[in-house]
Amino acid sequence: MLRLAELRKEKGITQKQLAEYFHVSSGNICDYEKGRIEPNISKIIAFADFFGVSTDYLLGRENDYGLVEVRNTNTPKETEVLSLFNALDEAHQVMMIDIMKKFADTTEKEKAF
Repeated sequence: MLRLAELRKEKGITQKQLAEYFHVSSGNICDYEKGRIEPNISKIIAFADFFGVSTDYLLGRENDYGLVEVRNTNTPKETEVLSLFNALDEAHQVMMIDIMKKFADTTEKEKAF
């Protein structure tokens, strides 16, 4: 059984927030937490990295968090964007996501021509 709900609550985040971060539906997070469906291996690794625990701990195979080294693979620009984004309240985060989607759409259309 995944310890996802336990870890999520310890971190003080909602199912919706976790779902948005991992680009899945909040229904998927709920299903993962209740054991109705299981995430694929890449999601399991991503969840473990996000919470700073071993995959064995996340999967309930050990009771110690384990020593986990989470490597930051973000570029300096990505780190800056994340830092600025995280400083915003939720309403402004939603606005920024919409703005970024519009820029991404524009960029895709420009590449098509």
